[in-house]
Amino acid sequence: LAVLKRRKGDYLSARQLHEQALELRSQSLGEKDPATLDSMVNLALVLSDLGDKAAALTMIEEELTVRREVQGDEHPSTLTSLGLLAVLLSDLGKLDAAKSLFEETLALDRKVLGPQATATLETMNNLANLLLTQGDYAEAQSLHEQVLAINREVHGERHPSTAESLINLGNALNLQGDFVAAKAKHQQAHAIRQEVLGKSHPQNLSTLSNLAMVDLRLGDIPSAVETMDLLRHATHDYTVQVLPALSASEQLQFLQNVDGPRLSRSLNMGRHHRDDPLIAMKSAEWLLNAKGVAQRALSQRTRQARTSDDPQLREDLQRLNSLRSQLARLSVTEVSAIQDALHKQQIQELTTQEAKLARELGQRGVRIDEDTEWESIEGLRHRLPDDSVLIDIVRLPIHDPEKAEWQPAHYVAWIIASTDHGDVQIVDLGDASTIDEMVQAGRKALNEGQEMLSRLGADAAEERVNTPLRILAEHVLDPLLSVVGDAKKLILSPDASLWLVPWSALPMQDERYALEEYELSYVVSGRDLLKKTEPTVTSESPVIFADPNYDLTPTPENSPAATVNRSATRFVGSFNDLSNVGRLPGTAKEARAITPFVQEYLDATPVVHLGDEAREETFKQLSSPPLLVLSTHGFFLEDQQAEPVNALLANEDRKVALARHGQLVENPLLRCGLLLAGCNNRGQSSAAVDDGVLTGMEIVGTNLDGTGLVVLSACETGLGEVQNGEGVAGLRQAFQLAGAESVLATLWQVPDEQTAILMEYFFENLATGQSKAEALRNAQLSLMSLLGRHNNTTHPYFWAAFTLTGSQQ
Repeated sequence: LAVLKRRKGDYLSARQLHEQALELRSQSLGEKDPATLDSMVNLALVLSDLGDKAAALTMIEEELTVRREVQGDEHPSTLTSLGLLAVLLSDLGKLDAAKSLFEETLALDRKVLGPQATATLETMNNLANLLLTQGDYAEAQSLHEQVLAINREVHGERHPSTAESLINLGNALNLQGDFVAAKAKHQQAHAIRQEVLGKSHPQNLSTLSNLAMVDLRLGDIPSAVETMDLLRHATHDYTVQVLPALSASEQLQFLQNVDGPRLSRSLNMGRHHRDDPLIAMKSAEWLLNAKGVAQRALSQRTRQARTSDDPQLREDLQRLNSLRSQLARLSVTEVSAIQDALHKQQIQELTTQEAKLARELGQRGVRIDEDTEWESIEGLRHRLPDDSVLIDIVRLPIHDPEKAEWQPAHYVAWIIASTDHGDVQIVDLGDASTIDEMVQAGRKALNEGQEMLSRLGADAAEERVNTPLRILAEHVLDPLLSVVGDAKKLILSPDASLWLVPWSALPMQDERYALEEYELSYVVSGRDLLKKTEPTVTSESPVIFADPNYDLTPTPENSPAATVNRSATRFVGSFNDLSNVGRLPGTAKEARAITPFVQEYLDATPVVHLGDEAREETFKQLSSPPLLVLSTHGFFLEDQQAEPVNALLANEDRKVALARHGQLVENPLLRCGLLLAGCNNRGQSSAAVDDGVLTGMEIVGTNLDGTGLVVLSACETGLGEVQNGEGVAGLRQAFQLAGAESVLATLWQVPDEQTAILMEYFFENLATGQSKAEALRNAQLSLMSLLGRHNNTTHPYFWAAFTLTGSQQ
C-alpha cells in the first residue's frame, strides 16, 4: 500500500505506512531480515521525494552495510541499494564518488540482471544525468537514447519510464542547443505523465519546469510565462497539502530541495525580463505565494489543533508543546565531555518524538482554509493604500538560462504599488555577499554607538555610524527610492541579512534619515497584507512582563504534561551558552510609565508581572491578551554551521545533523528566546519544568490568537537565524506563529532610559487613534527631537532599533 501511495504521489501517507512497516518488520523479523531492509530502502526513497536527501543517504548507507553482510555484493537487492546510494551522492553534490559508484553498479547490473532489466536502465539513466551535470553532453545523450529505445521496446510508448527517458533526452538536447527537438521530447513526456499518472501528480511539476525553460531558450516568452504560471499554481496547490503535515525542519528541507531550484528559476525569469510589465507582475505573484509558506503552514497546524473540538487532538498539542519545552531546555545546555554522548542521545530522542508527533498532528488536523488559497497580485494592489508600496526582497541565486548554470546570489526587489499607480517594478540590488558585508559593517557601527558617543562626542559619533550606513543605503535604499514614486509608506518584506538592517536609520542622499521622509514597516510575506483581520474580541486584560528576578529559584515540576518522556530529559546542564544576566530596573519604571497609556488605548487595566512574578510558567498560561509587553533580556545563539552530510547521526528519522563542535544543529526557533525569572539558576534543580529560558519554539505553543500587538522591549530581541526565502526565524515570527497580529521588536541592545521614553510616546500615540506604524514613526521622531534638544545628537543607536512586523493598523 505504501508503494502504491508513493507511485500516486501521496508521499506523506507513503512515509507513514513505510515507517509502520519498518517498525513491525524490525520487531517480528529482525533488523537483518531482507524484508526489513526492503522497508528501509522504501522509506529512504520517500524521504528523498520529500527533499530530505541527507536522511535518505544515512538510511541507505546503514541498510547497504547490512544487505551486503546478509545477501552478498551481487544480490539484485544489493545492486538496487548501490544505485540509490549513487543517486543520493549525486543529489548532494558528491559527483566524483557518485560517478564511480554508478559505473560499478552498471557493470554489476549488466552482469547479474541483463542489459534490458529495469534496474540496469535506471542506472544508465542516472549515470547519463550525472554526465550532463559534468558537461559530457555527447556521451550522456548516447546513453539516454539507448535507454529510451529499450524502454519503448520493453514498456511501450505510454509508460512512466518512457516519459522519464524522454525528459532526460530533452534535457541533453536542450543543453546542446537543439531547443526545438528538446521541446518536442518534453511535450511528449508531459502528455504521457498526465495521461498515465494524472494531472495532479507531483511529477508533472518537473515537466512543466522543463517546458518553461525550453520556451525561454526559444525566445517564446509568452509561452514560457504561461507554462511557468501553471507550474507555480500547481506547486502551490501541492505544497499547501504537504507542508502542514511535516515538522518545521522537514518543511525547510522540502522547500529547499524540492521546490527551491524551480522557484529560483521562475523568479530569475522576472529578473531577466524585468522590463516586461506582464512578466514583472506574474513573477511578483509567484513570490507573493511562495514567501513565508513554511511559517503559514506551522501556524495553521498549531492554531487549528488548539481550537479543535477533538479532545485527542488538543491533548496531542499539549504533548507537542511539552516535548518542545524539554527540547528547548536541552538544546541550549552545554555539558562535560563525559556526559556529551548521553546529552546528544537525549536531544536525538526528543527531536525524533517531536517530528513524529508534529507530522501526526498535521495529518489529522489539517484543513484547507482561505489562508492557503492562491492570491493574485491585483488583489494585493487593490488592498494597498494609494500612498503605500510593498517592497518584496529575495536573496536569489542567479540562473543563467544560456549555460544552464547557477551563479552567486543577488538581492532582487519587487516593488508593488496600489492599483493605478504604475506597473510592478523589479530592481536588482546587486551581489548578495557584498551587501551582506555592508550590513555587517553598519550593524557593527550601530552596536558601538554608545561607546563612540562617549569617546568621540555627538557629532563625530553620528558621522562615524552614518558612513557605513550611507554606503549600505547607496546599494539597497537609493535604487528602491528611485522607483517608489510619491509613496510615503514603505512596507518591506526583506530576506536573509536585510532583515537585520534598521531601514529607518539609512541616510538618504540629502543626509536625512529615511524615517524623516517615510513610514517604514515590515511583513514576512506580502500575503500578510491580505489577511482578513476581524476586530479583536477578548475578555482578557493586557499583560506586561518587566524587571524579572533572574535569580529566582526555578519552578518545580507540577504539570502532568511535563512528564512526557521524563527519562530522556532528566539531564541537568549548565546552559553555559547563556551567561547570567543582571536585573533591568529601568524596565519596571517603563512598565509603570506606560500603564496609563495602555489603559487609555484599550480601556482596560493591564496586569503587570514584575520581579518574581515575571515567570515562564505565567507566560505559558496566557490566553489571547489583547496586548502583551515583555521588557526583559532577549537572546540569540549564533548560527550553527553543519558538517557535511555524512556526519549525520543515525536515528529513527535520520535527520539530526551535527555542528562543527559536535553539538546538534537545532531548529532556529530553539536558538532564540527571552529570559524570565529564575533563568540565572536554570541548572540548579532537576525538577524544574520552567527554567526562565523561554525559547521561540515554546512561544509558538502559546495561545496568542486575538493578540493585537506584542512589544518586545528587550535587549537583542530582533535577531534570528537567516533562512533564505523564509525570512528570519526570530522572535517576531515566533509570536506571529502563536497568533499575534503585530510584533514590535528591537535589532540591538537599547538603553533603558531611551526605551522607556520611546514606549511612552508610542502608547500615547496609539491612545490618540494612530495606527501602529504611525505611532511608532511619530514616537521615533519625537525621541529624535528630544535627543537633539537635550543631547545635541540624533544618533540612530537610541531610536532606530525598534521595527514593526505584521499588521500596521
